[in-house]
Amino acid sequence: MKADEQFNSVARTYRRLGVAAPEAPFVGDYRRYVEERLDEHLGFAVLPIPHADHADLVRRAVGRIPPFDDKGSGYRDSLVWANVLELAGAGADVVLVTADRIFRADNGELAAPLRLEVDSLQGRVQVVTELTPWLLENLPWRSTTVADAVAIAQDEEFAQYFDASDFQDEMQPEAEHVGFDRAPYAFRVDDIQWTVGIERTGSPRSTVGADVVEYDITGDVTFEAVLPNGTYVETGWELQHVGDRLHVRGTTSMTAGVIVLFGHNMAMEVENVDWRRYDAGIPGPGVEPDEPQTPLFDF
Repeated sequence: MKADEQFNSVARTYRRLGVAAPEAPFVGDYRRYVEERLDEHLGFAVLPIPHADHADLVRRAVGRIPPFDDKGSGYRDSLVWANVLELAGAGADVVLVTADRIFRADNGELAAPLRLEVDSLQGRVQVVTELTPWLLENLPWRSTTVADAVAIAQDEEFAQYFDASDFQDEMQPEAEHVGFDRAPYAFRVDDIQWTVGIERTGSPRSTVGADVVEYDITGDVTFEAVLPNGTYVETGWELQHVGDRLHVRGTTSMTAGVIVLFGHNMAMEVENVDWRRYDAGIPGPGVEPDEPQTPLFDF
């Protein structure tokens, strides 16, 4: 690498001056680093050098067969084409993204000599000049920009996770989220019926290695609570007086604000869940620390 050559030159100058040369930095395998980054962040794999027959390359160069041009140039392009033929021959459908005109006919499709080579293969080959328009056109959902396409994919991924995993069972509000005006002696959630679909809120934020996306999920939370006598009880809640306590069973609409990290390595992680009342009611106190040592939910 050029950086290595420059460092070695400086080190030799130090030594000629009788000064201790600086320690060589660790550069590592840069090609491997780039390949790992392409795989980790984009799911791209770098193909190995194809098994191109040298005699065939000579024949193409002499005959000016694309990807060789009229001047006989095109060795590297021919290696790319050999990779394409190997993939298509194995049954893969290949999209060759290139701005090089040697691969294209005047109508933008694959050049006729190249098309003849793939007609008998199991896979098909399409040539495009830009990846983004092709990608948006061929996605299973309609998107006008890559950002929209990524957002839709993330929303679908989280929705599938929410429906299929045990994550819902772990999402339960605490007593303070309900907004009692006095601290309850005990509180538990009996059921949550999700009434509104998952809604993305705000704009996503990008951090090192991940996109941070916020969602709102709204549902009717059914709960039971043991409250001090005199606590305000909302209309519609079932109420039973037991001594100096109120046994309450009720339902209130609440929204869970969820923060999801979509890693650039394709991983997904739920970072935080924050509950609030759907009607924007203010939070209240949590469960009283000194709970009575008596059965609390015997209605």
